[in-house]
Amino acid sequence: MVIVKSEADYLAFSEVNKDSGEYLIEAYFEGQGEGVSVFSWDGQVKMAFAYRRLAEPDSGGGSSYRQSIPLDPEQLTGVEAICREAKLSGLAMFEFRRNTQTGEWILVEVNARVWGGLPLAEYADIDFPQMYANHLLGWQITRITAAALALSLPAP
Repeated sequence: MVIVKSEADYLAFSEVNKDSGEYLIEAYFEGQGEGVSVFSWDGQVKMAFAYRRLAEPDSGGGSSYRQSIPLDPEQLTGVEAICREAKLSGLAMFEFRRNTQTGEWILVEVNARVWGGLPLAEYADIDFPQMYANHLLGWQITRITAAALALSLPAP
């Protein structure tokens, strides 16, 4: 992924990557990264946790410095709808961007795997791997959603 800010940036990128031939170009959405992490089974969200990226590289990509935030009810509703339609069973992280001026947000991508923000959830006693293991062992699972924990992992 690369953020292209000008025609010169695009030309430089395409020159270095001229063997690719095809690119996916998306509109830029000003904002801050947020994540909603879930454990879902047969499309039913059993556990959810949200966080905000506190520092993001200018070139795009992930951040290792995050803070837990309250779950946004609208984001959670959308996440639940996608999980239900996909009949998702397992762990996933839904990545959003929120414009801090307007409050508007967009869904950027869904990572149906373990994600980089997992340690923050564990730090907040939201143990996704344990929940997943308990489910696979046939133990009864109740729905858990993390409230406003306001926890941050220390900067590396």
